[in-house]
Parts: sequence; structure tokens; C-alpha cells
Amino acid sequence: MDCHLIEDLALSVRQQLRPGLSPAERVPLERLLHDVTIAELTVRATTDDLLPHHTWGMTTFERDRAWIWLNGEAWREVRTGTPRTRFTLAHELGHVVLHGEDIVDLFTRPIPEHHEQLEAEANRFAAHLLIPDASRKRLSGSQLKAEALAKRFNVSLKMVDNRLREWGLVDGYVA
Repeated sequence: MDCHLIEDLALSVRQQLRPGLSPAERVPLERLLHDVTIAELTVRATTDDLLPHHTWGMTTFERDRAWIWLNGEAWREVRTGTPRTRFTLAHELGHVVLHGEDIVDLFTRPIPEHHEQLEAEANRFAAHLLIPDASRKRLSGSQLKAEALAKRFNVSLKMVDNRLREWGLVDGYVA
């Protein structure tokens, strides 16, 4: 899927989560603990203690509702805003926005090649939701340093490094 389309969708979802939210502000993913309407679906994050430890999160759909399921450990981290769990929520929200029509229920498993594509697209959506391209235009100098971006958006340094490289920057400097 085109990167510009993903960026546009991510910016739209940011506005649905908090109208008037600047691209340079942290997206309030904790809003997903309550029903939120996104892409014409009611979305809510919840926990499933039966999810195996290696499955941090997953998404299921039923009619006009999407559920983002988190394992017990991830669920405990939602309110503290742990970067890994924020990325997981953003990634699963990517499945809702990008793949809602493709995923039917908990037991549907796409073929491996298609699964890899869906996961890559959800990761790209998560990156754009958490640190939009549009934020680069609103930040400058020391605000574009890895540590400053990680703190501003409450994401991991690895994710910041990936975004900086996508922008052609290495720790805030043109590569």
C-alpha cells in the first residue's frame, strides 16, 4: 500500500482519537480502552488471558465492531504507556483501518505471503500513527534527535531510528 495513503489514513485516525491533535503531539491510544468509532467500526482494546505469551496482541472483527486483544502482560502496560504496547495497539489499529474487510474472525489465517504483507502494512501504519511524517515539518533542531522524539511520542528508540532513516535523517541530521 502506498506510503502517502497510509500517512493520510494515520492522520485521519489521529483526529478521530482526538480532534485537533497536532501531528507533533503524542496520539492518545489509551482512548481505545473505551468504544471509539474508527473507519465506521466501533473499536475497543481489551485483554484475553488465554493469548499465549508470544502473542502480544491480535484483532478480531464481528459485524461493525473490532476488538484489539492484548495478552495479560501487554494489558497491564496500556495505562503506563509502555512503548512496546503503544506500538502493538497502533499496529492492531492498522489492521482495523487497512484490513478490516480481509479479516473475518479469530480463526482466519491468510496464506503466508499475504500474512507478511498485512503485517508489514500494519507496521507501517503504526509508525505513521505514532510519528507522522507531518511532524517532521513541525519539529526542528534538537526536537529531531532520537531521544527527544522517543520521549515526545513515547516510542522506542528503535522505532525512532527507523522513522529517521525513512526521512533520510540519522539522529536528526541529513544522511
